[in-house]
Amino acid sequence: MYSSFTMPIDPWPQQMNDYKKGEEVGSGNFATVYRGSLASDPSKKCALKVIKLSDIDEKSRALQQQELGFLRDLAHKNIVQAYTSFFVDLKTYVLVMEDMGDQDLEAYVRHELLSEYRLIPEYRIWRYLTQIADALTFVHSKNVLHRDLKTSNILKSGSLIKVGDFGLSKRVKPGGKYTERCGTPFYLAPERMGKKAYGFPSDVWSLGCIFYEMCTGVSPYFGERSNEYSLRTKIVHSDCPPISEDCYSFFVEDLIASMLQKDPAYRPDAAFVAAYARKIDNYYRTKFPDLPDI
Repeated sequence: MYSSFTMPIDPWPQQMNDYKKGEEVGSGNFATVYRGSLASDPSKKCALKVIKLSDIDEKSRALQQQELGFLRDLAHKNIVQAYTSFFVDLKTYVLVMEDMGDQDLEAYVRHELLSEYRLIPEYRIWRYLTQIADALTFVHSKNVLHRDLKTSNILKSGSLIKVGDFGLSKRVKPGGKYTERCGTPFYLAPERMGKKAYGFPSDVWSLGCIFYEMCTGVSPYFGERSNEYSLRTKIVHSDCPPISEDCYSFFVEDLIASMLQKDPAYRPDAAFVAAYARKIDNYYRTKFPDLPDI
């Protein structure tokens, strides 16, 4: 069930002309991701994250270049594998990663809920949440803070889910915290909206936002898209709309509510979320063994 989709090749080439760059599959502020393959063997697939260093400051440049180191240290079945990296020139840096196919979780959720107007079955949500929480538990065990968890950074191929994009991640000392503000506003914990110190519980909040989005199609505070001040105020002071028990079980709302606690001290850790989700996932697997595993 959890096999890799790209067989590792050792060593991976470190020159751009050794790769064939295909279609664009995603882009962000500083980087564009393309589907790729080895020029000498098109059956050897990969993803090429091309980072334009000229578009970012020195601090952001260092963060982007450290991503390979994080990914190499975070070998896990639910984390995107990194193979190698290299400079094309002084302004362009390329990270070679495994190819996870066409879809991220954001695209999947939007297709199911906003295009097809159908809810994602609850058993499937628990299955996906278990994998993301497993990955986050492992990341935190390595004293790494992700800092940019969101549905567009979760890759999906069939039933397999993998966490990617560690470009904003930080390695912290046990119990350590940060005050730097970064990441995507809709997924930021209340303590990250100002200059308060934050740590691993802020990643759990972001995971709670992902959980909520899988159920509703939007992040908890999506309605404040055009007004950052209003968004910040609502995240800090207001509760998000509850999940309807007509659509999902009490257990969904219960876990989301705990993950979106305003006070980080009252949020569960990633290991608890993984155990909670796995228990319900196992119930579905045992009670309904014929449910499609997609």
